[in-house]
Amino acid sequence: MSVVTIVVVTVTASVTADLAWYGIGRWCGVRAAALLEKFPRHAAARVKGARRRFVAHQLGFLFASRFLPELNPVAAGLAGAARIQPARYIVIVTVSALVWATTWTGVGFALASAATGLSMPFGR
Repeated sequence: MSVVTIVVVTVTASVTADLAWYGIGRWCGVRAAALLEKFPRHAAARVKGARRRFVAHQLGFLFASRFLPELNPVAAGLAGAARIQPARYIVIVTVSALVWATTWTGVGFALASAATGLSMPFGR
């Protein structure tokens, strides 16, 4: 398989999953945040603070969350709940998915060639 094919398939799958989480966040994220804000006042302040920090640093947060698998769906849901414009969101996640996919595909190819070179002295 070519590197380009691997990257295109990976980016497409990643962006599709992100859009699903974005849609869920846009559909029910505001209600979920409102529900959390009804808890004790310190919990409400944390929810509002988290939302404020996300909106202030959305580009960096969305880009960096790609490299942390547990945080990526949360970031996508927050983006939907924060009502980030869909076109802007798609551009951000596509670029971050492209960087992520090329990084890990490159590492995989580099390690594969290193492993092949390492096994040659052992007759494999």
